Amino acid sequence: MSSRERLPLTSIGLLTEKTGRSLLWGLLGAVLCAIGLAACLGVISYLGLPFGGEAKSGFHAPLWATLITVLRAAVIEEVFYRGYAIERLERLTGSTPIAASLPLIVFAVAHYRQGMAGILIALVMGGILSMLFVKRRDLLAVIAAHFIIDFIPNIVLPMLGD
Repeated sequence: MSSRERLPLTSIGLLTEKTGRSLLWGLLGAVLCAIGLAACLGVISYLGLPFGGEAKSGFHAPLWATLITVLRAAVIEEVFYRGYAIERLERLTGSTPIAASLPLIVFAVAHYRQGMAGILIALVMGGILSMLFVKRRDLLAVIAAHFIIDFIPNIVLPMLGD
């Protein structure tokens, strides 16, 4: 017996037939994430939480490298943290809340290098993306939302500032 699943990509919400609709849901997801981010920044400011990486080296990657990183994060993180993990955990546990919560916690804690503020932001953003995935079962929409919410501050704003 093979240990390979042999399930189609549709089993994790990819390759849906309505790409335009997926992208519109992704745009809505990005708007919801922006609202969540604004709330997080208010809490971070109110609590005086530090935010950022371990070292402030002054190094700034070229925009093309940042674009690749943003695209990689949107695709890989959503495939594994939302699509695959939620679908498979839901089958194993029979519980959507458990299936969505476990990878969300791992996703948030994986942002520990950004401090408690980074963990909070990842928890809120990941929660919104997880809810969008659970509601729509459309991984392309979630990837689009993640890409947009990372693209604006990491690509668009630096281009406007230079």
